[in-house]
Amino acid sequence: MARSCLYHPAGVLAEFWLDSLSLWMKHQEPRPTAFNEEYRQSLTAIVQDDSPAGTLGCTVLCSQFAFLLAVDAAWTRRYLSPLFDADGGTKRFKPAWDGFLLGRLNPAVAEELEVAFLKALARLDTDPIPRREEFFKYCTAFVGFYAADPLSTWIPALFHHGGLDARRTFTSQIEWLLRNLDEGGRREWWQRWLRQYWENRVQGVPAPLEYDEIRQMLEWLPHLSPVFAEAVELAVRMPQVAVQHSSLFYEFKDSEVVERYPDAVAKLIIYLSKSGSPSHIWDSIEEIVRKLDSATLDPALRRALKDRLAALGYP
Repeated sequence: MARSCLYHPAGVLAEFWLDSLSLWMKHQEPRPTAFNEEYRQSLTAIVQDDSPAGTLGCTVLCSQFAFLLAVDAAWTRRYLSPLFDADGGTKRFKPAWDGFLLGRLNPAVAEELEVAFLKALARLDTDPIPRREEFFKYCTAFVGFYAADPLSTWIPALFHHGGLDARRTFTSQIEWLLRNLDEGGRREWWQRWLRQYWENRVQGVPAPLEYDEIRQMLEWLPHLSPVFAEAVELAVRMPQVAVQHSSLFYEFKDSEVVERYPDAVAKLIIYLSKSGSPSHIWDSIEEIVRKLDSATLDPALRRALKDRLAALGYP
C-alpha cells in the first residue's frame, strides 16, 4: 500500500512537508534538534487526522521514521513510535509498518523500535503485518547488528512466530549481509553469535535444520574466510542435501581460502561429493584441485579426496 500512498493527495501532501523539512534543515546553522512551529503543527495535524487521508499520510511519515527521529526525536517518539505498538490497538498499526518497511534501519531506530519489533513478531498470527518478507529481513539485521543477546531473544522469537518462511529469509539475508561485511565484521559476528547459532542448529536448536536452510548456509562459507576452517567443521556436520544451484566452487576458484585452508576445502569437497548434487556445481573443481595438489594436505584427506573425485569421474 505504501507506494500507492505517494500518488494519493494525502501522500503527496506528506511528501511535500518532508521534502520541505529536508530543505529547511540544510539551511540551518547550527543544526536544530527540533522542528520549528510550522513543521510541528503541520506534521502533527497529519498524525491526528483520523480520516483515511490521515492514515495514508502517516504511512508516508513512517517511511521516513529514521529521518524524523534524527530531526526531532521527542516529536517522533510521541507521535510516531506508538503507532508501531502491537498492544496499542491502533488502526494505524499496519499502515505504520507498511510505510516503515520501505525505510531505513540504523542504530537509533533500532534502539527506539526494538520492543515494537518483538511485539509485532509475537503477534504475526493474529495481527499479520504487511511486507512480511521485508519484516523478516529487518529482524535479521537486528540479530546481526543491534540485538544485545540474539540467541536468547530474537532467534527463538523469529523461529517460533515466523516459521519456515522466516528461517528461509533469515539464512538468505545472512548470506547477503556477510557478503557486504569486511573481514573484521565477519569475525566479530562469528565470535559474538554466528558460531554458536550454527552449532545450535546442527543440534536442532531451536528447530531442526530444513533442506533449504542447509543449502543456503553452505553459501555463507565463501564469506567467512577469517574463520573458514571452523565454519567448515560445522558445515560438514549438517545433513547432506543435494545442492542444485551453487556458486561455492566458482567463488573458491579465485579465493585465498584454498591456499590458506587446504584441509578445510578438501573436507568440504568430500562432504559435498556424497550429497548427490548435479555435475554442473563442480564446474570449477579441477582448478581448485590443482591448487590442493600443490598444497600441504593431510595425507588421509588427500587419499579420501582422490577417491571421491574418482567416484565423480574426475582424474
